[in-house]
Amino acid sequence: MAQKKLPSPERRCQRKRKDGKQCRAARLRDSDYCLYHHPWTQEHREKFLRIDELALREADEVHELLVSTLDGVKEGKINPQQAYAIGWLVRLVRENREELEREQAAARKESRLEEEEPEFAEAAEVEEEEQEGEEGSAEEESKEDSAC
Repeated sequence: MAQKKLPSPERRCQRKRKDGKQCRAARLRDSDYCLYHHPWTQEHREKFLRIDELALREADEVHELLVSTLDGVKEGKINPQQAYAIGWLVRLVRENREELEREQAAARKESRLEEEEPEFAEAAEVEEEEQEGEEGSAEEESKEDSAC
């Protein structure tokens, strides 16, 4: 396999690696650094590391993410399609979290009922089954009446 040709040293990023050698990536136009080592990229990466830590459970965390995204669009650092995708995903996360919290609350309530009064929980299940059976019988009777 042919090895990739590196840019000439004057066209390469001016950042020195840990071993003291020059970074091998091409530098950005109008910059002395590659995309990875450019100061804006490092600041942006740190900002997104903070965003990664957001749980998006609280409104202020969602607000911080959305404001950061809008700032990125205004500054030309995030394209509008990416911002739209981020907004859409935030919406889905929030909707899913609300549904998840409802399901978890229902499960906790059910387990508390079973722990407190196991006989009551079983009796409630039997009562529900009887009610469903009565509803089914009533529907069958009304169908028979309408058939006549």
